[in-house]
Amino acid sequence: MKYTIDVANLLGTTHRLNKDWVFRKFTGKYEKEIQSDDLTFDDYAAKLWMQTHDFIEVEGKSVEVDPTSYDLTDPTVSIRPHRTEKPKNPYITKEDLKRVLIAGNEHDHNSLIIDFDGYLHLIPFNRARGGPYAVRFETFLAGNGYVGSQSSLNHINDTYLSLLEGWLEHLVGHDKIYRNYPSDQTKEKLIEKINEAINNL
Repeated sequence: MKYTIDVANLLGTTHRLNKDWVFRKFTGKYEKEIQSDDLTFDDYAAKLWMQTHDFIEVEGKSVEVDPTSYDLTDPTVSIRPHRTEKPKNPYITKEDLKRVLIAGNEHDHNSLIIDFDGYLHLIPFNRARGGPYAVRFETFLAGNGYVGSQSSLNHINDTYLSLLEGWLEHLVGHDKIYRNYPSDQTKEKLIEKINEAINNL
């Protein structure tokens, strides 16, 4: 994985941090593309860069990196992942999901994530926000019976399909994906598309 620092609006990436440490207009056809002048980070050290900058300059205008509030039309600064290799695990199985859910603590607010290597984790909600993951599923609120050894797991089919769809979307576009419900695609079709996306990496 490599990471860039991007500035985006509602329509997508408008500027990207270049090797000369200047934010320049993004001219690529696809946001997942890395241009020859883009400054890239080999790991999530991009987060450290974000933490050490309160404001950046974009075409003579000051943009707050981590605003406490903002309007929908304001530009946002974010870390954008780029896949440069195939994941170690091609996709999760329903058995993976069941095992992770049963091992969870129902007294915590939990989030399911798929990391960039393709492995599933159930982590506390406060660690999931903005973290280094490929896919995040909606939060399971404490005490609702979604996780833990006593869970009925009555949501497992929809949750599994949602995670597969998010993983496919990540593999195609490389971005971090949030999912909370599935569409009407079957497991077989999603896995077929996932394998195709991995072969194209």
